[in-house]
Amino acid sequence: MDKIENLREEIDVINKDIIKLLISRFEISKKIGEEKKLIKKSVLDKNREDEIYINLEKQLKNSEYKVEIIEIFKEVITRSKEIQKRGK
Repeated sequence: MDKIENLREEIDVINKDIIKLLISRFEISKKIGEEKKLIKKSVLDKNREDEIYINLEKQLKNSEYKVEIIEIFKEVITRSKEIQKRGK
């Protein structure tokens, strides 16, 4: 196997881990949505979103991939809110 193929296999393993983590995150988001519905709380929680982004900034302050990772999290948060709205 050549080096590129080996690196691609590493990416495949990481992709599987990311998928598992995203599924777990979305399942928790769904539960949060259900709880919010019970207490008649809005899906949008600007303070929580701000907290997430502040934590990301801290964790990524020296990362060369900071911008890319934050963009990915924006999408994850958007999808999480959609899942919460569905509340099924």
